[in-house]
Amino acid sequence: IHTTATSNIFSFIESTNPLVIAGTYNRIEIIKLLLETSTTGNPYSHIIIGLLDIAIKYSHKNVLSYLILNQYKAIQCCLQNKIINIIYRVDNCEDILFYLFQTKKVTVTLKILNGMISQNYNQVFQYCYNNSYQTYHQLIFHCFESNNSEILNFLMSGNRMIVNEKTFSELLFKSRKEKSKEFIYNLINNHLNRIEKSSSLIYLCIKGDIDDNTIIQLIKNGYEYTTDDMGIILSETKIRVLETMCKYYKV
Repeated sequence: IHTTATSNIFSFIESTNPLVIAGTYNRIEIIKLLLETSTTGNPYSHIIIGLLDIAIKYSHKNVLSYLILNQYKAIQCCLQNKIINIIYRVDNCEDILFYLFQTKKVTVTLKILNGMISQNYNQVFQYCYNNSYQTYHQLIFHCFESNNSEILNFLMSGNRMIVNEKTFSELLFKSRKEKSKEFIYNLINNHLNRIEKSSSLIYLCIKGDIDDNTIIQLIKNGYEYTTDDMGIILSETKIRVLETMCKYYKV
């Protein structure tokens, strides 16, 4: 039996180690058998970190859960460094994250909070935020990057995040990721007072296929637009919007 595999996951591809193979094929009962039959001099104990890498690589949530609950001492040295990979690669792992944060086996960082925003782990994010009081504006920017309306609304409610119009608008339009229609409507319905009228909100609405009545109302409310924006509206033959633009256009 080959037992000299390192923790480098790429060295496992052609491994003949039974524990590595069991991990690759998600055979949790065999993993338990190999690791728990003997605790003294067990030839597999030194590659448990490698098994963690396999669980993350192949999104084997049950293997990951087993290692955290039953082999924690063997993986605790590297768990903090691997939590970001877990967030991005292991599907539906919000319950595992809850456990790790509640038991303080992992320390919350800005990078971890951003990862949870990206993966829409909204409940665990709110738990971590409420217990760590991170107030970085970077979190708002990441909501814009990830189209995460729920966390954006959470951060901007209850005075959790104090952000003026200038900063909010800069963060919004600094983000180059395409905004979903639902996300734009959420901005208009819940955060319009935080968006500067000199910003590119009208252009964002045009590109996001927001309905004509909403765009018309924004124009009447004083949100600015360019002749290029008017050209797009003309090309789409949205006559009512174009008429409003002509009426309220500021030279």
